Amino acid sequence: MPPAVPGVPVQQPPQLGADCEEADVVFAREIVNTMREIDTIVDTLPSLEDNYDQQMRDLERLEEVNEQSGKNLSEAIDRGELYLSLIRAALDDIGDMALKAEPQEIESEEPEN
Repeated sequence: MPPAVPGVPVQQPPQLGADCEEADVVFAREIVNTMREIDTIVDTLPSLEDNYDQQMRDLERLEEVNEQSGKNLSEAIDRGELYLSLIRAALDDIGDMALKAEPQEIESEEPEN
């Protein structure tokens, strides 16, 4: 084989022999095994349709939980407002009793002449 560039010698690639062929076979087997593992993993993934259906069921369940929580909150607010009105009424009664009791206490504390 004549040199491609004058003055630059052309060398023959080294002969790799059986070791290179064995490495090629091992490498090819590893590629095939990796592809099989990837296929297995992909096959175990849920399909888009199943995933959508599951998401819709989860969304409906969450909406039900949200609705029930809203009802519970509303009931708690109603009870709180009832307790608040009862407390206010009790405070009004206590205030009225205190006002009625003050004049009697003042009269009883006046010195007798």
